[in-house]
Amino acid sequence: MWLKQSTAVTLKLGPFVDDTDGKTAETALTISQADVRLSKNGGDMAQKNEATSATHDEIGYYDVPLDATDTNTLGRLRVMVHESGALPVWMDFMVVPANVWDSLFGADTLKTEVVEISGDTVAADNLEAEFDGTGYKSYLRRATAQAGAAGTITLDASASATDDLFNGCLVAIISGTGFGQARFISDYVGSTKVATITPNWITNPSSDSVFLILPRGRVDVGFLAGTAQTAGDLAALINTIDDFLDTEIAAIKAKTDNLPSDPADASDIAAALTIIDDFLDTEIAAIKAKTDLIPAAPAAVGDIPTANANADALLDRAAGVETSWTIRQAMRILLAVAAGKLSGAATTTVAIRDMADSKDRISATVDASGNRSAVTRDAT
Repeated sequence: MWLKQSTAVTLKLGPFVDDTDGKTAETALTISQADVRLSKNGGDMAQKNEATSATHDEIGYYDVPLDATDTNTLGRLRVMVHESGALPVWMDFMVVPANVWDSLFGADTLKTEVVEISGDTVAADNLEAEFDGTGYKSYLRRATAQAGAAGTITLDASASATDDLFNGCLVAIISGTGFGQARFISDYVGSTKVATITPNWITNPSSDSVFLILPRGRVDVGFLAGTAQTAGDLAALINTIDDFLDTEIAAIKAKTDNLPSDPADASDIAAALTIIDDFLDTEIAAIKAKTDLIPAAPAAVGDIPTANANADALLDRAAGVETSWTIRQAMRILLAVAAGKLSGAATTTVAIRDMADSKDRISATVDASGNRSAVTRDAT
């Protein structure tokens, strides 16, 4: 684990386990400042500088605070604790410079110093001079411009007084106004230091623009990919590329030949969209005319009664036949009269039973002629 030099940190140290069975977590140890021993980069052990005692987290792991003094030495840092009742615990850490830590785990970038290139210290010095402009360089001039316009840049006052000296060279803005642009110089006037460029700048340079002039010339290709080349080799390579392009372009043309000679343009697409829009307007208006007839709060599916619910509501409608008589009650009486058992027909008390023969539906008092003088009905 890596630590940042001279920076306070809280380590997670453990697990501390019982020194008898070697597995039971020790969760109530008192680990003081003096109990935490440090060895900095192989040095003698000493107690940590940070005065706070360790605190238990869980399952035998303890939080051990260290301060900037504890982490001030680069290299390996061993942290050791041997507390009574627990087996000894130690962990090794690598203390690295702040820049290294921040480049790995933060937003910084790693700073390096190039001492040699391929074992050559002079090459490293030349590379430095290339970038800081103090010596060896591959550019013709580096300075701050005096001014700039849409198609020109006025070089510094010390630039060459020789006309056309920089013609054909590349001028690049490496900082300041217009940074990131590069243009070819088509003409240079030594007396005014004005270089005409092509094409025009996107952002005109100004008096704070730092420019770089790079040479431009012929390149004699003697080697390609590390292999010596002759004119015949290059010609063969060019022919191979030419044949490849012929094949690929022919394949592309075979595809484009299938495209319509007059593909739809923007106006055709707009007209088609207008037709679709009109159709949707008509159809949506027709749908809306129907939905306007639907109540604002129509009944939910669960609110619509079933057929049985409708039948029950009809049969049990109060006074559906006569006052105090539902259709269900009337049907029970009629069914008993039509099909129920009859008793006492030859007496003065006649009884008619329900279909289940469980009760008297009708009890009537009659005379010898069958005339009823009293009737009791049970329609339940």
